[in-house]
Order: sequence, then C-alpha cells, then structure tokens
Amino acid sequence: MPDNAPNPGASDNASRYWDSISNTIAQSPTNIVWRRHSDTVNERLLSRWLRSKKYPRLLKTDLFDESVGVGLYYFLSSYCDDVHGIDISEVCAREAGERYPGLRLNVADVRKLPYASGCFDCIVSNSTLDHFPAAEDIETSLGELHRVLRPGGEFILTLDNLQNPVIWLRSILPYHWLHRMGLLPYYIGATTTKRGLRKMLTRTGFHVTASAAILHCPRVAAIPLSNWTQSHCTERGWQRWLRILMAFEWLGRTPLRYLTGHFIAVHAIKP
Repeated sequence: MPDNAPNPGASDNASRYWDSISNTIAQSPTNIVWRRHSDTVNERLLSRWLRSKKYPRLLKTDLFDESVGVGLYYFLSSYCDDVHGIDISEVCAREAGERYPGLRLNVADVRKLPYASGCFDCIVSNSTLDHFPAAEDIETSLGELHRVLRPGGEFILTLDNLQNPVIWLRSILPYHWLHRMGLLPYYIGATTTKRGLRKMLTRTGFHVTASAAILHCPRVAAIPLSNWTQSHCTERGWQRWLRILMAFEWLGRTPLRYLTGHFIAVHAIKP
C-alpha cells in the first residue's frame, strides 16, 4: 500500500485520510481556476446526457468538489429538487453542507450505501471510484450503485482513463515517489480502460448507452499554469485562460480521444 494512503480494507481509515486532505486544502485554497474548468467540462457532459429531464431523486457520489470549490450541486439541482450527496469524509460532507444547505448529506462508503434498493432515479459519480487500491473495489461499488438505482434509472460515471499514456505511467510508478515530487497531492487508486469499464458495468447489471473521453488538456502543465493565472491575473485573464483550456476539448471528437482524455465517461441505465 502506498505511503500516506488509506487502508483499502477499512472505511474508517480512508475517512480519516480524506478528512486530513480536505482540512489541508481548506487551509490553503488552490486550483480555483482549474476547478472552474473541470466543473464546466463536467457540466457540458451532463447537459448532453441528461438533456432536459427532471428527476425526482438524484444521488451524487463524492462531495470533494463541493467542499473545496463550486462543484456540481447548483447544476444538478436544476435537474432535481431532491439532490442527495455522499462522501466517506465527514469533513467533506460538512463543508459541502455548509455551502449548500439544500444538499441532503450522508457520510458513507460507496461500497456499502445506506439507502434502500431502487430509491434513486439518477446517479452521478464523477471521479469517485478511481480512489480505491484495487479494481475489485470499483466493481463492488458499481454493484451497490446498481442496487440503489431504480429500474430505468440513469447512471453517469467518470473514471481516470487507463488508455491515456500519462495515466498508465502514473499507475505503474510508486505513489510515494509521485507524491514527494508534488505530482500527486493525494492518493489516486486503481482504474481501468473503456473496455474494462464496460465489462464491469455489464457484469453488475447495467446497460451502457454511451461513452466519451473528457478533460483533454495536459494536466501536468495546465494545473500549474492555472494556479499562476489565479495568482497573477484578473477575472478577465482567468476567462481568457479558461477559453484556452476549453479549446482542448475538441480532441474529444477525434479518433485520439481515448489517448488524450484524462477521464472515461459512461452513460448507462438499469434495465
């Protein structure tokens, strides 16, 4: 197990780890411009797949973005008046709840959800399941998400894209090396390819209806440059830089999309 990483078999250890990460980021806010770009990319994907539907009850897994930045709550609340959110970190959940009082919260491990079967009409899980040490944990989580989704319900998932050469290289290098060099601020776990994810979804009972690759700008350069922009530029400069970052998303329409995209994105339904 990597240095300073959560114990893969213990939710309480993972919870304490992510509590400490959230507290550290809260004390020194960074990546504001970068998070704004990430939120916009995710919103565009969700707009395409959710269209103009209204959902009685929606679940968002992982509240890290809502606790340290804007996140997706405002966007999702336009599709559903009853938005639920879970996070394994009590700190993340508390911070998200203070920012968004309308968000219905639960501190929970996605591998064992505290909800009745079939109680959600839509689930959005953006970069939640790629923080486990083993692919088996991803499949366990998919089984739980399938259980709490009603028949006919929609599921949108993003994971780190193992077909991207940079993600593949990161996956084979020791976490503590990358962490000490400042390349990984927190633990990143196992993930898979588009084909591997489709197989997992099929085995857990989902029917995949669409897939995509998103976030195509090279993060190793884009994040430091975004932080420089945040520190040295006005809002007008931020907007110019954000337009440059968004221009990379045209790669999502090319045959190279699964080599350049940081995340695999999948839309599935529960038959």
